[in-house]
Amino acid sequence: MEVTLRLSSGAELAEDIIDGKPHSTPFPNVVIKQPGMSHRYSVEESREAVYFSYPAEQVEALRKVNLLPEGSIQLFELTPRLKYLVRQMIGLMEKSRNYGVADRIDLLGVEILEELKLQGQSESMNDNRSRIMQLASYLQINFTEDLDLDELAHKFSFSRRTMFRHWANYFQMSPVRYITNLKVEEAKRLLFETEMDIASISEYLNFNEITYFCTVFKKETGFTPNEYRKQEAIKKVDLDN
Repeated sequence: MEVTLRLSSGAELAEDIIDGKPHSTPFPNVVIKQPGMSHRYSVEESREAVYFSYPAEQVEALRKVNLLPEGSIQLFELTPRLKYLVRQMIGLMEKSRNYGVADRIDLLGVEILEELKLQGQSESMNDNRSRIMQLASYLQINFTEDLDLDELAHKFSFSRRTMFRHWANYFQMSPVRYITNLKVEEAKRLLFETEMDIASISEYLNFNEITYFCTVFKKETGFTPNEYRKQEAIKKVDLDN
């Protein structure tokens, strides 16, 4: 199991595909990569991160003592305590071959997991933040549906205006742009991994017209869907060779 704390980045969001589902997450965030989990991500801007790992056989022990954060990816606050633990771990990693250092790194890893778990529990007490994060998770799962923002606001006990105001506390892009971003990332995956034609992808992602889909895709990526598919196919051939 790998625990990666992504502390900061020049990018606004971290783009991940976890077990086939796209995620767009602000920084800082933590990714818990469980054994057998499929994880793909792209990095367009430099980022600061630290990671540590545990053998697969230790995962169940960590789960039994309730040390694993919920979900595969979550936001966290880089508190002074967490900054101190991360600095300590980075310093020890440079001396990891020295006697006893590996055990100290393991202990620090446990302390970091405890801090993340406590933050997750505190977050559930913050009702507005909790509901906004639930909304973001809902969008990540249902972005291909025909979503109505007024209905979503009602679903998560907000007025439309209040939902946008609280959303802006945690995300720099609007809910509409967030959904668009998820759709474009899924379109990129489908163009690369499948043979679906452009019209089918546009329909699957609930764009009203294929021309609108192509316009949005080019605006976000700089390429038309066909150009992107050809470019990725060339890259794949180069890698295979």
